[in-house]
Amino acid sequence: MFQIDPRPFQALLDQAKGQLAQAEAQFGKTELDVKRFHAVGQGSAISQQELDDAVQANLAAKAAVTAAKAAVEQAH
Repeated sequence: MFQIDPRPFQALLDQAKGQLAQAEAQFGKTELDVKRFHAVGQGSAISQQELDDAVQANLAAKAAVTAAKAAVEQAH
């Protein structure tokens, strides 16, 4: 009787979970940046480009979370 070693599969799952945690942390940071820049931007303390960059970084971070969640599901 043959048995498949589960360790490589567990390692892939653990790696995917780690990447998800990193993506979620980055998403949380970019959300805070956007909120802060919106508040600061009211007084023209930052440029529109800086605010736009923060919003786009937030969207990219959100997409990274979605991709990382899919990787975790695939590794299950």
